[in-house]
Amino acid sequence: MHSLNDHPVSPLLNEQSKIEELFEEYLDKAIAETLLLAKKIQTCKACRLHALCNEPLPGAGYPLADILVLKEAVTKQEDAERVAFFGEIGEALRSGFKKLGLDITDVYGTNAVKCSVPLKDINETNIKACKEHLETEIEILQPRIILAMGEFSIKALNAITPFEEENYFNPGKIINWGQGIKVIMTHSSQDALRNQTFKKEFWSALKLLKNYNKNINN
Repeated sequence: MHSLNDHPVSPLLNEQSKIEELFEEYLDKAIAETLLLAKKIQTCKACRLHALCNEPLPGAGYPLADILVLKEAVTKQEDAERVAFFGEIGEALRSGFKKLGLDITDVYGTNAVKCSVPLKDINETNIKACKEHLETEIEILQPRIILAMGEFSIKALNAITPFEEENYFNPGKIINWGQGIKVIMTHSSQDALRNQTFKKEFWSALKLLKNYNKNINN
């Protein structure tokens, strides 16, 4: 009499098991790297902005996300609650993703400038001070597409790897950036919440994101 263990295991099951193990390794590595980066960001004093907020704020979300949502700077609400994308823009994104059938849990959100500061007070020094943090986040995630909201978000990406186009701030378009990453640009999240034209642009950008995400996953 043969036991169940005597039956050969299907090669397909073996292959699937190896894929799952490899994925778990990648996920564990990404989680560990994200936690280390978060500690580094929270203690950052690379520019004067750290003294103007509770502490610099790391991004949040799924550490192997295909989609990275990048906005310009931490808001007062985010700084107070210590959660990235807390407040109006977070609610707008969750609502938009839900309406379009996009999975918000498969997204990572972060800020180009990790401290809470009015947009009018951001300068090139602040962007350069946070450059290393953003670059590391992108290296960990390896996203396929970035939804970049606002000119400072675009400048932050350009500081890491320059865009090919000279006039690279082009809202509503998908453009190439970095190593095979696509960028969809919109105006700032604050503008999108308060300006009807920019609200429509923001919604169009989410639709563009959905269509592109659907194509790369088929």
